[in-house]
Amino acid sequence: MDLEEVNQTLNELRESVHGVRGSFLAKKDSVITEDQCSSKYISSTLFFLVDQIRNSSKDVTSLVFQAEDRFTAFVFEDYILGVVSEGSTNVPFLGLLAGRVLREFNGHL
Repeated sequence: MDLEEVNQTLNELRESVHGVRGSFLAKKDSVITEDQCSSKYISSTLFFLVDQIRNSSKDVTSLVFQAEDRFTAFVFEDYILGVVSEGSTNVPFLGLLAGRVLREFNGHL
């Protein structure tokens, strides 16, 4: 899977779920790509947080932060898919699609 296919998949995710404003995909603490959002500092911080939760023998699949916009980080093995969306976004549907995207990327990037 090349970077163009990854970008196309993230764009399709944004178009499929109402209210999604942007996203990024990171593997460990390195950003693979961004789609209409900036993840310069947050990806390494998120990876550190997920790693600390895992070190305490807990499993983490998603993290949600809400302010004016909602930021949701979906976690699958070494991948983090960060999504910025409106507060009215259907998060269960977004989570279903994000899980599919992450499983598709796993081992191919």
